[in-house]
Amino acid sequence: MKFIARAAKVSLLIFPIVSLLSCGYLKSNYVDPSPLTSQSSQEGEYSLYIAEKKIDNHHKDMPHTEATATGEHLLDIFFIDAKPGWKVGSSGTISKTIDGGTTWEIQESGTKEWLDSIFFVDKERGWAIGANGTILSTSNGGSTWDRQDSNTSEWLNKVFFIAKDIGWIAGTGGKIYKTRDGGSTWEPQKTGTDLSINSIFFADNDIGWAAGSGGIILKTRDGGATWAKVKDGMGKTLNGIFFTNPNIGWGVGSKGTVIKTTDGGSRWDAQQNIKPEWLRGLFFINANTGWSVGSEGSILKTMDGGATWVAQSSGITGGLNSVFFVDSNIGWAVGVNDAILKTSDGGSTWIPQTNETTESLTGVFFTDPNTGWIVGGSGVILKTTNSGVSWNPQPSGTPQSLKGVFFVNRDIGWIVGTAGTILKTIDGGLNWSLQKSGNTFRLNGIFFINPQIGWTIGGSGTILKTADGGLNWIQQESGVNLRLNSLFFVNKEIGWVIGSNGAILKTEDGGLTWKTQNSRTDEALTGIYFTNKDIGWIVGTDALILKTKDGGNTWLPQRLTSDSWFKALFFADEMKGWVVGTKGSIFSTVDGGKSWEAKRTATGETLYSVFFADPDRGWVVGTRGIILKTVNGGSDWKSQKDIMEARINDRSAGKTLKISGPDLASTLAELRYNENINNLFFIKPDTGWIVGTRGTILKTTDGGARWEPQVSGTTTSLYGLFFIDESTGWIVGVNGTILNTTDGGITWKDHASGTRDKLFHIFFINPTTGWISGGGGTILRTSDGGENWTPQTTGLTVSITNIRFVDKDTGWAVGVNGTILKTIDSGATWTRQRGNKGEWLQGLCALDKNRAWVTGTDGTILSTTDGGATWIPQKSGTREEINGIHFLDADAGWADGSGGILKTNDGGKTWTPQKSAIDEELQRVQGDNHFSLFFLDSKRGWVVGRSGIILNTENGGIDWTVHRIGRP
Repeated sequence: MKFIARAAKVSLLIFPIVSLLSCGYLKSNYVDPSPLTSQSSQEGEYSLYIAEKKIDNHHKDMPHTEATATGEHLLDIFFIDAKPGWKVGSSGTISKTIDGGTTWEIQESGTKEWLDSIFFVDKERGWAIGANGTILSTSNGGSTWDRQDSNTSEWLNKVFFIAKDIGWIAGTGGKIYKTRDGGSTWEPQKTGTDLSINSIFFADNDIGWAAGSGGIILKTRDGGATWAKVKDGMGKTLNGIFFTNPNIGWGVGSKGTVIKTTDGGSRWDAQQNIKPEWLRGLFFINANTGWSVGSEGSILKTMDGGATWVAQSSGITGGLNSVFFVDSNIGWAVGVNDAILKTSDGGSTWIPQTNETTESLTGVFFTDPNTGWIVGGSGVILKTTNSGVSWNPQPSGTPQSLKGVFFVNRDIGWIVGTAGTILKTIDGGLNWSLQKSGNTFRLNGIFFINPQIGWTIGGSGTILKTADGGLNWIQQESGVNLRLNSLFFVNKEIGWVIGSNGAILKTEDGGLTWKTQNSRTDEALTGIYFTNKDIGWIVGTDALILKTKDGGNTWLPQRLTSDSWFKALFFADEMKGWVVGTKGSIFSTVDGGKSWEAKRTATGETLYSVFFADPDRGWVVGTRGIILKTVNGGSDWKSQKDIMEARINDRSAGKTLKISGPDLASTLAELRYNENINNLFFIKPDTGWIVGTRGTILKTTDGGARWEPQVSGTTTSLYGLFFIDESTGWIVGVNGTILNTTDGGITWKDHASGTRDKLFHIFFINPTTGWISGGGGTILRTSDGGENWTPQTTGLTVSITNIRFVDKDTGWAVGVNGTILKTIDSGATWTRQRGNKGEWLQGLCALDKNRAWVTGTDGTILSTTDGGATWIPQKSGTREEINGIHFLDADAGWADGSGGILKTNDGGKTWTPQKSAIDEELQRVQGDNHFSLFFLDSKRGWVVGRSGIILNTENGGIDWTVHRIGRP
């Protein structure tokens, strides 16, 4: 893929020969199914929010992490008092707490749109608003959310209600809408501007203010019937506005702007110079005491009405978007990467709160002590056949978060998740096929009695049943409109379903009818398990455990003294059982629940699922990819990430194994703590860069013997990189991130992409002309060296994972669903050459206008010799995913992936594995996966991948050296 001349020309970057050297790969592990597209800020500054249907540059300051960490952005938070509160964010996230944020329960919003603002007038009535004109309302505290008609596709930024029927919404394009009937109808108001309105605030039914892009401030004295412009917003984008009475108010925004008025907004004066690049959240308890939050984890407090602002320590570096206080002591702040902070002392100390995340491991199931599966966020499926010593990823074919897994034997199983996802396998997970659920709600649990009869449950009272192994799923009438969390059947007739608000449902006719049982609680119930038709247990919030001895006719509490929210449970028999939950909590009982003993786990992660294959061997999974195992019935739990048996036995026909480091075990231990490496680029034999998760950028100047960290300025996952020469380079990643260096990576600066999509790959054909591919069919083009990026029309919404050009006009792009696109006019138009297939295409190599190769899941390698008119499958010899491909000429090429490294000397007609011992050992012990590869010539090449793995060969792949890169 790289612009590298071979042999004597290797030190030069010669653009005219790019057609011979344009091969490589970007690994996009987890694809966002709901990308957002927008333009860049007209001010070209870090303005924090959306302006003129634009995602301003502040979102580059919002770091993402990989799927085993957290991925959602929290944009707003609202509390009624010190206990009940709600938060909203990306991907339609709405969560509620009833205990001041100690625990949070996800609510079913019914949308995947970004939700930017939330407001409640009491404990029951509230609204959430966001992208594409989304307005949601609830009249039951969020148990159900109904969509209201906004009659707009504008991005809605802020909602404010002065009474239960009267409220306003502000959005892009200068839009302000008012309701007089609680949102049944929303009427547009004339603002006289088309600039984005980012914040709105009313002192009473008549007097209100709005502020936004370009420093615009509007005021109304008649409830919004007319709006008049007032000065002065200092010309900076304003993201928050707040008044304590009709005269005194503040605004905050980009470039650390803080302004104040004491005459109702007729005059605004700048307050002290604030350090953060942007400020967004703003909240005042009275005319003197207030807080503002913003970039780099900034929290500022004033106690003199804003004359001075004092920085408070948040303990995080990600951007904060909203702050809310219920009194002078108790408050919360939320931001990127699901950050939730709480203070009980006015901000002197801020404590992170446990937070739900869809990017975590949420289900575990074993069919015997050796064979099991784990599922989680972003389509993650892991399988073990050695009792968890190693976990190997399986291709799910979906980016949805997976919530539940169930197998009836070692071959046949199902998985369920968000957006009504149901997957089935009949070959132990080698292949997963999508089943039609006929439902778009999140499915939380699944249970089968035999290979034909099963049920799944989820949001809004959803219960589905199949009697034919999942070919058809029939809706059953639950009689409730609540989120259903778990289910259990003892036979094909008798079963139970549990959910929010203490819901317990029982059926005795296979689900034809469901009857409510009395739980005697309104808490959320999250896990259920029965040992026979009479004896069962349920767990839920506030360490709640319920037990029944009569099939659920009566449920008696077994509440423990704990501050955990229990998530799941498992019983080996009527006496011996386990419960898991938040804060790393595991409790066990040996007397049927009469007494429970806490177990030490050395983790504070939320634990979502527990499964025992026999009374001694069990597993627990949770957030940030945590996997715990016990071999003594739960007396001790050890992280399987720490189980590392390194045995060296070269199976590569007597070839020499080279390891940089004292021994293999220490090398693997070092690598295990590093981030995933997603891509690499060499500009000459000794100088190259690699990028990965959490903003990782490493550079080598000695051919990879040593890798030195560079400061990216972000913890966002980085996917693609490209260097034009030794000084000028580009990197792209999550959340529309584009980074640029002009000094070889000593410093990296943000560039506006105009999108929140994940950006997967970047390619330049000359110093001024380049392209970027990303989520949601995104392709961006620059013709001025990256100063400006313009969206190109692809007509697709699937992710475009790789892009390559052979000259300024001719290029290809590949992506999800077997997509191959081609352009012959520099991207002005893209024509689909292939699509609607099952593969996830990831690797792309193009030698010239006629010859190209593509790789993907299920061992896919496709080649064309006629410019893509026909794509011919090549026999790779593997069913594992193939991530990267690199050809030096029409004959010599390499490919890499979860199955190892392949080589061809005949243009791909035959592929030969190049598995050295190190490759096999990493694969076996760690379930390792290679993400990208690059060869300078027929001898020298590199491979990078999961767990910080970097391999290097100096003899065309016969031997591979492991490089220790330290901990950047």
